[in-house]
Amino acid sequence: MKMYISSLWPIRYSGSFGSKEFFKYWLKRVYHIRSLLRLELQRVKFRKSRLGNMSVISSKAVFVGRRERFSLGTESFVGAANIHLNSEVVIGNFSVVNDGVRILTASHAVNDPKWRQWSKPVIIGDNVWIAMDSIILPGVTIGDGVVVGAGSVVTKSIEPYSVVAGNPAKVIRQREVLDFTYSPVRFIAPFEAWVGKNIDREGF
Repeated sequence: MKMYISSLWPIRYSGSFGSKEFFKYWLKRVYHIRSLLRLELQRVKFRKSRLGNMSVISSKAVFVGRRERFSLGTESFVGAANIHLNSEVVIGNFSVVNDGVRILTASHAVNDPKWRQWSKPVIIGDNVWIAMDSIILPGVTIGDGVVVGAGSVVTKSIEPYSVVAGNPAKVIRQREVLDFTYSPVRFIAPFEAWVGKNIDREGF
């Protein structure tokens, strides 16, 4: 698992040596070094998971179950979410799972007299944005480029590039842009201190 600093160093932005920009960015790096180390330590806790380069998991995220069932793609971000790993959860590249999101992979058979539990994986594609307080139910596949509106309850799989909202979540429109170049993790202050305002994916 590649360390953050080994990815950030080759693409660092400093401006001209000795310039105001040069000192500005080095001061920001010093200021954010503890935050960067905390993010690094958080990744170490997920050494049994499959984590892509420069992916970020908040220290406030809660995982229930075996972490080897969790996979997070390149340059994706998981905030203070609650993820249940009764079955596999796969999140693709350049995707965002915001604070308060709950991803569930198990439930009970309502017509079973013994109320037995069943589990199914959740698959989330690339360039997906799952907004705050949404709930993703077991067995759901969320296609590439999907946006899930805040507070939505996703009960069924979603076709790529759809925008959904509500309880249960329904398609309200399609995304007009299908080719994305940004990296969501480059908005994070400890990374921005190294790469500057460039949020494009080149370099990592």
